[in-house]
Amino acid sequence: MDTGLLIALLNPTIALALGAAFLVLWFYQRHRPYLAVLAASYCLSAPGFLLQYFTLPVGIVATKLISNICFTIAACCLSGAIVARYGRRVPYIGIAS
Repeated sequence: MDTGLLIALLNPTIALALGAAFLVLWFYQRHRPYLAVLAASYCLSAPGFLLQYFTLPVGIVATKLISNICFTIAACCLSGAIVARYGRRVPYIGIAS
């Protein structure tokens, strides 16, 4: 395997492993819904990492746009999960704006 390909697949693999770990943890602790949001955050960052290296047939600009959308939604989920972890109300309007 090429070294560049290995490095390109390393970040998505780690993100999916963390997403799976938080999802399994949420299956055992259903009373903590922020764990599912955290798992979704990591699972959404994996395609973002993949699309930064590989290009879809729609073109490079559209691929980078989709990648940035994945990263933005992942960051919103991550910040919402952190706020919910400490028992505070998640400011959905503030995060969305």
